[in-house]
Amino acid sequence: SQDKNFGEKVGLILEKSYKNFVNFFGDSVTVPVQVYVAESKEKFQELVGKELPQWSLAVALPKRKTIIIKSPSWHKSGKSLTEVLQHELAHLFLINYLDEQYLPLWLNEGFAVWQSEKWGWDDRILLARAVLTGSLLSLAKIDSLNHFSESKAHLGYAQSFLGVNYINSEYG
Repeated sequence: SQDKNFGEKVGLILEKSYKNFVNFFGDSVTVPVQVYVAESKEKFQELVGKELPQWSLAVALPKRKTIIIKSPSWHKSGKSLTEVLQHELAHLFLINYLDEQYLPLWLNEGFAVWQSEKWGWDDRILLARAVLTGSLLSLAKIDSLNHFSESKAHLGYAQSFLGVNYINSEYG
């Protein structure tokens, strides 16, 4: 079935990505991860609740050390499966590394984007447009990311990425 092949792909990507995160955080941080592929919108909502926006592709549940991803049989995405899984795995490792301490959403999301995605021309254009129109978001406002429209969320993710990228370039 399509979901079985998808599940096998997920396993291969996670195995490689997991090793990269262990190398990044050190051998002392390991996270046993469970992944569920939600075969329908109803199943996804049953597993994670109804609070997530429609545009979400997957979710990491750090306390349960679980990633839940929408099946491509009912939810299409422009993101690669590798990016989505690395993004969610980054959340699990970061929260586990911080021993579940509070972390502002912009920093959590910025780290996940920084670890998983490529910075492209569309991101540059999006941010340039936001600067020119005066529509940049405050970091505090990004804490409401899950209540944003998809396009506004994209801006929030891009700004979060830049924040983490700046911290990394200045402080390592």
